[in-house]
Amino acid sequence: FAAASAAERASWGPMIEALATRASLRGLFLIVDSRRGILEGDETLIEWAQAVNCPVHVLLSKSDKLKRAELAKALAAAKSALGGRATVQAFSAVDGTGLEDARRQLHRWLHK
Repeated sequence: FAAASAAERASWGPMIEALATRASLRGLFLIVDSRRGILEGDETLIEWAQAVNCPVHVLLSKSDKLKRAELAKALAAAKSALGGRATVQAFSAVDGTGLEDARRQLHRWLHK
């Protein structure tokens, strides 16, 4: 998403709206760079998910690149920005941080 041009992102609208009608959409993982925090595009997607009653779980990616205190600050900032509209956790594909928590969240969505 971040690397796409504004014109390209705008063309995704119909595809994203089509998702709202799918009964198989149980939840949305939103991957956010832990060093950048929640950005405007993330807010837009969260608002869309709320409008279609789709739960959101934010994965703060690249958490392995932050020191413990920095990660705690990033988590607190994300929780504050989300204001209860989504759940959030630290995640790293490199060292596996948060992988089991993400799997459990996916399992909860798929088995309710």
